[in-house]
Amino acid sequence: MGLIYFIRHAESIVNVTREFSHKLVDKSLTKKGKKQASQLADYLKEIEFTNLFSSPMKRAYETSRYISKKKNLPIQVIEEIREVNVGDLEKSPPSEEAWNQYFEIARSWYQGTPERRFPNGENMHELVKRFYTGVKRILETSSGEPSVLIGHGGIFITGLAEVLTNIDRRFFYDNRWLNCGISTVELTLNEENLSGKLIQFGDISFLKGEASDQDYPLPNQNKKKNI
Repeated sequence: MGLIYFIRHAESIVNVTREFSHKLVDKSLTKKGKKQASQLADYLKEIEFTNLFSSPMKRAYETSRYISKKKNLPIQVIEEIREVNVGDLEKSPPSEEAWNQYFEIARSWYQGTPERRFPNGENMHELVKRFYTGVKRILETSSGEPSVLIGHGGIFITGLAEVLTNIDRRFFYDNRWLNCGISTVELTLNEENLSGKLIQFGDISFLKGEASDQDYPLPNQNKKKNI
């Protein structure tokens, strides 16, 4: 059993431009994002954890650096925790048409076709598998001690929806996971089986001033819903 603080990265350029970003597109934090990351690090300074893990993507790794300096912990990169591989959509402008395609495919995963994949990208089974692989490595490395993982909303939501036993998947459709939002999860790894319990979701109460202002409406989507 282990406790992991799943934390979405601070605001990055792709949050503002609405670009798809898995590997080809990889951009840094904005000025506001740096403020968010700094406030997050100040908050986590008082939280006990022994390992700091991060997605390899710039927005996650740069967020992690603020925490690393405050806690004097090395950053351990987990390749499997990259954001969703949307394939050809990453090469496309972030248009309403492209985002509609993204949401249509993502919704279909939860409507009975998890094998459907993004064009030249991954399907739900593949995404969940790499999420499992990354989280299992974290649990094995931390030996049950609390850990922080800085990553991305898409992979976190899809992976945790398959792991958590105390909430319904619909919960993630009705609650947005904002930048620097901290979700505390207690996880159990029994041989190859991973299960978890959500303790707290998306806490951003520590963000103050400009850093707390987050309004990134997606094309043709209700602002309160986030996949």
